[in-house]
Amino acid sequence: MGIKRKLQDGLESIINYLTNARNPTNTNEISSTLLKDKERRAIAKNGLGRKILDIKAGYSLRDTLEFNSEKDEKFYKKFLAKKVRNCAKSQMGYGRGIIVINERGSDLKEPMKSPPNLKTTHFQFFSGDMVFVADYERDLNSPRYHRPISYLVRGRQFHHSRVVDFLFVRPDELEDALYRFGGISLFDIIYDQLVNDSSVERSSALIAEKGAQKIYKMDGFKDLVQTGQEQTVINYVRNLETLAGVSTASIIDKNDEIETISLQLSGISEIHEASLRRVAMVTAIPIAWLIGENVRGLNSSGDNERQIFQEGVMDYQDEYLKEPLNELMLKIGLGEITFKEDQFVTPVEGMERHSKLIDNAARLQEMGLDGEQYLIDHGVVEKDKYKRLLENDPDDDSEKEDIDDEN
Repeated sequence: MGIKRKLQDGLESIINYLTNARNPTNTNEISSTLLKDKERRAIAKNGLGRKILDIKAGYSLRDTLEFNSEKDEKFYKKFLAKKVRNCAKSQMGYGRGIIVINERGSDLKEPMKSPPNLKTTHFQFFSGDMVFVADYERDLNSPRYHRPISYLVRGRQFHHSRVVDFLFVRPDELEDALYRFGGISLFDIIYDQLVNDSSVERSSALIAEKGAQKIYKMDGFKDLVQTGQEQTVINYVRNLETLAGVSTASIIDKNDEIETISLQLSGISEIHEASLRRVAMVTAIPIAWLIGENVRGLNSSGDNERQIFQEGVMDYQDEYLKEPLNELMLKIGLGEITFKEDQFVTPVEGMERHSKLIDNAARLQEMGLDGEQYLIDHGVVEKDKYKRLLENDPDDDSEKEDIDDEN
C-alpha cells in the first residue's frame, strides 16, 4: 500500500507540475513598455501612428471650444490654436507637450508674477522628446509635490509658471523619473499592437513573393556541397532566377528538374484584425475610421461607432485637455474655455435641438419661469431673436416671417 501511495503521489505531482507549467497565468507576467524617444518619433511618422494622432487631436479641437468672449476667441485662433493642436499630438505621441509663455525682455528662469503683456509675448511649442526637468518639488505640503519646478529645453531653463504642460497618462510616483516627470504616451500603451501591424505590413510583399516556392533538383549537388564546390551551382540558379524574373520563363539543363511547392500562410488576416481591434479599443477610434472604410454589417448605419468615438473624444477632452487649456488662458489673463455640448451634432440635428429648446423655453415662460435664461444655459447664441418669440405667441406666423426676413 505504501508503494502504491508513493506512485500515486508521484503521478499527481507530475500532472500538477505539467498543468502549472502550461498554465499561462503561472508562466506569463504582464509588463509595460517604456519606449525610447527615437522609437516614438518613428511611430509618429508611420501611417497608423500618424493617423491616430491626427484623428484624436483633430476631432478634439476642431470647432469644439466655447470662449468667454469674442476677443478671447480671436486671440486663441490667431496665436494659440496651432500650438495647442501640436501639444495634443505630442501629448499622445510622447506623453507630454509644452507651451512656453515667452515675454520679451523677461528672465524665463524666474517666476511669472502677473499676466504678461500680450503685445510683447510670443508662445513656443516644444514636443515631449525635447523636454527635460531641471528640478522638481520635494515638499509634501506643496500643491506641486513631485511636479517640475523648472524645465530644460535645448539647454535653456524655464520656470514652471511660464510653462503649460500638456500631460497624457500620469505614471505612478515611483516611475515619475523614468518618464522625466511627464506622461505615458499612447504609443507606449499600444506598442505591441503597432509592432504586430508593422510586421504584417512588412510581411505582405514577402508573402506575395513566397506564395509558391521553387525547388531545383540537381544530380550530385550534395557531393558539391560536401567538397565546398557549391558556389558554381548557386551562381547557376541565381542566373536562372534572374532570367525567370525578366521573361517569366526558365532555361535549365535537360537532366535538371524544377518542382514548385505552393505555400499557404493562414491566420495573417486574423492577426492583423486582432491588432487593429486592440488599437481601436485603447484609442476609442472605430476600426472603420482607422482604415478609412465603410461600416461593415447588414443595416449598419455607423451610429454606434459614432457614439463610441464621440464618448472617447469627450473623455479625452475632459481628462487631458480641459485643465491645461484653462491654465494657459488664465496665465495670460484671458477667460476660461469650455467644450461645446453639441460638438458632434450635425446641422439638421442642431436645428431640431434648437427648435425643441425654443418650445421648452416658451413653456417655461408661460409657467412664469425664466425661459430666456434657459436658452442661455443651453448654448442658444442668438438669444435676442428668441426673446422676441417668447414675448409673442410662438404660433404667430407673422413674427416668424420677420425673423426670416432678418436672416
